[in-house]
Amino acid sequence: MKIYSIKLSEYSGLVQGIEYNEGRCLQYEYRDDSSKAVTERRRYLESFNIDPQQVVLQNQQHTANITVVTQEDRGQGVFSKQTAIKDNDGLITADSDVYLGVFTADCVPVSFYDPQQKIVGIAHSGWQGTVKDIAGKMVAQMIKQFDSAPEDIIVYLGPSIGSCCYEVSRAKDDRVAKFNAEFGDQVVKKKGEKIYLDLWRAVELQLEQVGILPENIETSKICTCCSKEYKLPSYYRDSKRGNVGTILSVIGRRAQ
Repeated sequence: MKIYSIKLSEYSGLVQGIEYNEGRCLQYEYRDDSSKAVTERRRYLESFNIDPQQVVLQNQQHTANITVVTQEDRGQGVFSKQTAIKDNDGLITADSDVYLGVFTADCVPVSFYDPQQKIVGIAHSGWQGTVKDIAGKMVAQMIKQFDSAPEDIIVYLGPSIGSCCYEVSRAKDDRVAKFNAEFGDQVVKKKGEKIYLDLWRAVELQLEQVGILPENIETSKICTCCSKEYKLPSYYRDSKRGNVGTILSVIGRRAQ
């Protein structure tokens, strides 16, 4: 079964979403280069009827670094982490039959499509990437590199941890201060003595600030931590139990 954007699914030839089976996505951590992990990634990608050799993956490090890729980059990161795009959390392409992916297990996978210029992109926006405004910078790159008009861009926020579960009350870092300074109570939610972050709203606000129309932003509202219907991997929920597994979000445009 797939979870995908309703808005993006309206575009012929656009492949996007995540695949899960009986409450499971990918069992193996994305930096795993074992034969079992590579085989699992291959099968997962083939479930979208795409050739794994046409996919580009990145070595995500919670940065705001973005790379424009082409057909020459296809296959990077799929069969070995050594070939993944280094120190990078956002990918953009203008080429057809180039499929982009990000791995998440609570962070927000953000997919972009400009149907006018035929540009696709994908970003990994955890709390650090959100503070660094990777979603806004993705839009800026699409405008700069490909003359995209922000009002044309459709954006999908995939399954990730919601404000229902993302408690930071006992955190030893400065997440609360950073998000308070940037967003205030639109994102920092107080429930009694506890404090929660709303990453979905933070990313939505950043997209609106760079000109994305609110009606062109679709948020899945599926919480990886507490959704009983989908039972997705959650680092926040399961990290103490060992291997969490990951979600691989994919987007790309088939040649017409």
